[in-house]
Amino acid sequence: MAQRLADPRHRADLLSTYFLFAYTGTIVPTLALGLLDQTMNQDVAPLILAVAAVATTLAGALSRPINAIT
Repeated sequence: MAQRLADPRHRADLLSTYFLFAYTGTIVPTLALGLLDQTMNQDVAPLILAVAAVATTLAGALSRPINAIT
């Protein structure tokens, strides 16, 4: 859908940006877990990462404006 809506001269840019964000979204948590695991206990690192993910999700959800669905 995004490919059809994009300007034909910028479709490759859009696709590469999409994949860049998708790969970043999968790599960053893995790197964060590896860094946390090196600095602290192996049982605490995943808990901290999970709490950070939940807090980020809640902050994003609570910052959205509430609109009535019509």
